[in-house]
Amino acid sequence: MPRKKYRRQTFKEEKALLNKLWRLRKRSSPVLAGIVLIVSTILCLGEYCGWPVPSWSDVFRETNLWPTSYALESSEGAVTRIHFIDVGQADATLLEDNGHFALIDAGLAADSEELLYYLRNAGVQELDYLVMTHPHADHIGAMEDILTSFDVETFLLPMLPEESDQSAQVKEILKTAQQEQVPMRTMQAGEVYHVGQAAVHVLQASVVDDNLNNLSPVLKFAASDVSCLFTGDGESPVENLALETGLDLSADLFQAGHHGSYTSNSRAFVSSIKPKAVVVSCGKDNDYGHPHEAALRAFESVSASVYRTDLQGNIIAYVDAQGALQFASENATGLAA
Repeated sequence: MPRKKYRRQTFKEEKALLNKLWRLRKRSSPVLAGIVLIVSTILCLGEYCGWPVPSWSDVFRETNLWPTSYALESSEGAVTRIHFIDVGQADATLLEDNGHFALIDAGLAADSEELLYYLRNAGVQELDYLVMTHPHADHIGAMEDILTSFDVETFLLPMLPEESDQSAQVKEILKTAQQEQVPMRTMQAGEVYHVGQAAVHVLQASVVDDNLNNLSPVLKFAASDVSCLFTGDGESPVENLALETGLDLSADLFQAGHHGSYTSNSRAFVSSIKPKAVVVSCGKDNDYGHPHEAALRAFESVSASVYRTDLQGNIIAYVDAQGALQFASENATGLAA
């Protein structure tokens, strides 16, 4: 399948490139400095006014001046990486193994451009899997753009409501997947989906009730040297069923359920995982108060280190050359030990 075209980048990326050009100006001759200033001005005005000049996207791509992520640089060379992408009060997690990728959820629609940029900067050209845990806006916002911007081999879905009960956003996403000829599959317990030499195991399928959060499956990403458990926004019915059926929930990492809400992350459930670390995907000063104190106490009860996107930004878990589990983040301030 042909590669999708790059979309226009955000003003943050334009600013980062301008900063690089400014540093180049300071080290260059006055003549070169003037050329740099003129070119950057033309590009900015051109993109704003719609002139027929190269876009910033073209410049980023052709000059290899894409802004880089400290977390990405710090984890460079790792075969397996789990990217907990900072998408505010939302979820988006990129699984990577031996050059293969899968994306679990896709944040809010408002953060689509930043998510697309992160994926490209991480080396994504195609996704083996795009995974929807459940059909809430903070988990599916950028899925249409993901489907049209990258080659997606398979779109994995929870047990969605009947077509008449689906939101307009979900219907548009499914329509886009059909238009892009992306195969869609509803996840079932016991299935295994390979990502490079690692795999995503569906430990438990959707729990169908009136709460769409509980459509979230229980997934375990297992590589040779690290594993991570995902429960989306699944609440107590999801966790209780997993405990009752005796699933092997053990994992090195746990992405906190429901952004660290007290409606998930029961002490019994967390104890069955026994994670070394927990990553909470939540927005700074969010209206919900996530992560809740009850969840943090549950994580503390198993002596798990806690990492939070509202405090550390993008977080990457990886295993170094010595086989030790490491974490890299945008902001080391308050980083758990």
